[in-house]
Amino acid sequence: MLVEAGYKTRIYPNRRQAGLIEKSFGCARFVYNYFLEINSERLELGEKKLRYKDESRVLTLLKKKFEWLKEPDKFALQNAIKDQDGAFDNWFAKRAGKPKFHSGKNDYQSYRTNFTNNNIEISGRYIKLPKLGWMRFAKSKELNGKILNVTISRKNRKYYIAVTMRTEVEPKPVPIHREIGIDLGLRSFAVARADSGDTMEIENPKYLERSLKNLKRKQRQLARKRHPRHKGDKTVKSKNYLKLQRRVAKIQEKIANQRRDFLHKLSTKIVSENQAIGIEDLAVGNLLKNRKLARHIAQSGWRMFRTFLEYKAKWYGRELFVHDRFYPSSRLCGCGAVNKDLKLSDRLWICEACGTLNSRDELAAENLKPSTRGRGEFTPVECAPAGTDVQPSHREAGIPRL
Repeated sequence: MLVEAGYKTRIYPNRRQAGLIEKSFGCARFVYNYFLEINSERLELGEKKLRYKDESRVLTLLKKKFEWLKEPDKFALQNAIKDQDGAFDNWFAKRAGKPKFHSGKNDYQSYRTNFTNNNIEISGRYIKLPKLGWMRFAKSKELNGKILNVTISRKNRKYYIAVTMRTEVEPKPVPIHREIGIDLGLRSFAVARADSGDTMEIENPKYLERSLKNLKRKQRQLARKRHPRHKGDKTVKSKNYLKLQRRVAKIQEKIANQRRDFLHKLSTKIVSENQAIGIEDLAVGNLLKNRKLARHIAQSGWRMFRTFLEYKAKWYGRELFVHDRFYPSSRLCGCGAVNKDLKLSDRLWICEACGTLNSRDELAAENLKPSTRGRGEFTPVECAPAGTDVQPSHREAGIPRL
C-alpha cells in the first residue's frame, strides 16, 4: 500500500550552511507576515483576499525590491505563501483561529522546500538540499520511496529535517485479537479490554513527573540569573543565562522525546495485534481548563496517541472507531442500565438494576469495544452484594500490564 510518511532526523550543517538556513527562516517569515498583513487589511476593508497567483506576482516584485530575498531557496518563499493561504482557509472553515504573525523570537523556526528535478538526493548518511548542498544527517533506517518535500527546522539550537515521501508500507501479520476497547486515564495511561475478555492495565510512565524536580530547580536558577539587557538596538543576554537556558530546553526536549517514543511503541503494538480498535473522543482542550488536572492531562499525550492510532490504522488496514464523547462508556452497565449519578471519584459502582459491581475503567474499556458498546452479554470482572464498600486498585486485582 502506498502511503505518505514522514521521517524526521537531525542534520549537521557547517557554518556556511547554518547561516543560509537562518537566512531562509527569516525570509520565509518575512514573506508570510507580509502577505498576512496585506490580506488582513483587505478583509477589514471588505475586499477579498489575494489569490495565490496574485501573491506570486507580488513576490516577484518583492525580490526585485529586496535583493536578499533571492538568497534562499525559491520554494521556501512559495511555501510560506501557501501556508499563509492555508491559515486563512482554516480560519474561514472554523477549523482554527485567526492567523497570527510569525515571530522571530520563537526558538522554533522552519521552512519547507519541494522536490523537483532531483534537487534533493540521499546518498548514505548525506543528503543534498537546494542551495545548501550536501550535509550529514543522523540515519537510523533506509529511506525508500519518492521524496515529496523536506522541512528544515531549528529547535534548541539543533537543526532537523522532516522528509515527506510516498513509500510502500508492508502489511502487518494477522492480528492476535480481533478487536479491543481502550479507555484512557490518569492513574494508568489506559485500561484495555480485548475480545478474549482479558483486561490489561497500561502503566502511565509520567516522564514529566520524573524530571519535574530537576526541571523546577533549573528554572529557579534561570530566574535568578542576569536578565536580558538592551545594548543599542540589540538585546544582550549573559553567557550564564544562555547556558542555563539551554539546559532547561534540553530537559524539556528529553521529556517530549520520551513521551513520543512511548506513544509510538504502544500505538504500533495495539495496531499490530488488533483488527478493530475502539476509543473515546475526548475533548482534551476542555479538560485542560481544569487547573488541578491540567498538567497531568497534558503530560499524558492523549491527543498525540489518537493521532498515531489514526494514521497507523489507515496504513495497515485496521478499523478505528471513535465513540462520541457523550457516550456513557463508564456509566453503562452490561444489563443496559445507566448510572446517571456516577462521580469522577467513584472508581467502583454497583448497578441498582442487577446488583453487579462494576469497575469504572474496565467497564468503559468493555463498552468502547467496537462490537459491544455496552449491549448484549457482559461478564463483570467482580461481583459483590449491594452495599459493599470496597475499591481495589487494578494492581491489587492482579490485572496484567501491556
